[in-house]
Amino acid sequence: MAWYDQYLQEFAIKFNKVQMNSVFGNSNLFYPNPTTDKIYFKIPNDVFQLRIYNLDGRLIQTNEVLKQQPLSTNHLIKGTYILSCSAGTNFIGSDVLIIK
Repeated sequence: MAWYDQYLQEFAIKFNKVQMNSVFGNSNLFYPNPTTDKIYFKIPNDVFQLRIYNLDGRLIQTNEVLKQQPLSTNHLIKGTYILSCSAGTNFIGSDVLIIK
């Protein structure tokens, strides 16, 4: 067993947890998921940076978001995206976003 195997296992567990939470609508970052028109955030920071990526890893959108304001998703086509949130240099989290 290589020294990095434990880290790979921990990463896989965390990644699978993100996938499962998102599939069952239990996102720690936003709701509802899946959505059709807007999402609301459950992030403790009042202001944070949001990045939306498609599944090819291409950056689709970057926003500075206020916690209490919903984000419109009307411009996104139906599909699956990765949503990543940070506050300054601090990473908050990422999750799968499903647009119906």
